[in-house]
Amino acid sequence: MKELQNEALSVDALLLARSYLYALFGKVFSGEPDGTLVQTLSDTNTLDALEEYSSESVALGELRDYLRGLSAFVGDEAAIDRARSEFTRVLIGPATLPALCWGSPYESKDPALFQRGTLEVREAYERNGLVPSRILHVPDDHLALECNFMAEMGRRCITLFEAGQLDALTESIKVQKSFLDKHMLDWVPLYASGLERSGKAPFYSQLASGIAELVRLGSTFLGEVLFWFETGKSESSPGGLSQAMKSCAETLPEFRSAIEHVLELSPKFSEEYALVAIS
Repeated sequence: MKELQNEALSVDALLLARSYLYALFGKVFSGEPDGTLVQTLSDTNTLDALEEYSSESVALGELRDYLRGLSAFVGDEAAIDRARSEFTRVLIGPATLPALCWGSPYESKDPALFQRGTLEVREAYERNGLVPSRILHVPDDHLALECNFMAEMGRRCITLFEAGQLDALTESIKVQKSFLDKHMLDWVPLYASGLERSGKAPFYSQLASGIAELVRLGSTFLGEVLFWFETGKSESSPGGLSQAMKSCAETLPEFRSAIEHVLELSPKFSEEYALVAIS
């Protein structure tokens, strides 16, 4: 039982870390950088979240080291102004973007907004009771919205995990893995590579590469969690596995607060890429 408990704690920590990182990336790719956002990117909670995955990923370890270095720029208005200029260049325009930050063009080879792939993403949101706050004004398959969706689904997953609700949790994880595999796994790495090749996005290309790696690892990780459920149920009992998961609810309280802190961040423009409950 002790081994099962340790495994549950490890899985819970990884679930918390990925929800935190997706929430933070959602803010970064929707909102104009400010001092609070830069400070959050370089703070201990972000570095600890990346540390949870860095043993499995050289790329996320490198991102952790890069973000640690940002602490030197907290309060440096000139540096933050440069990040704002890059945000405009990379995500707003009016000049041609160095790489398109929504998914459907990478599948269709057509740069237009609101294609079939966009509608498929919207349907995935709607099946889970969510809708973009500015539906029809921003593409549903924008990177920020997709990160925000994964963050919200991750938070729901944590709640189910710590309530020991195995059946509902299994379905939630299947939804997340399906979304990653169908709607993020192919195009996000292409976007990150496009930003890097452009030479115009030293800050955002690092972060986009981090998202691409989180997506790749997440697809594998969620598959392993599903396997762990089945193994745990067969080797112990559904009740034993459920109890091990419930006992995680009081762990890492500082990190749970950190997730709420990220969700409360409101850099300029970020509200345009929020997901809200369908009324």
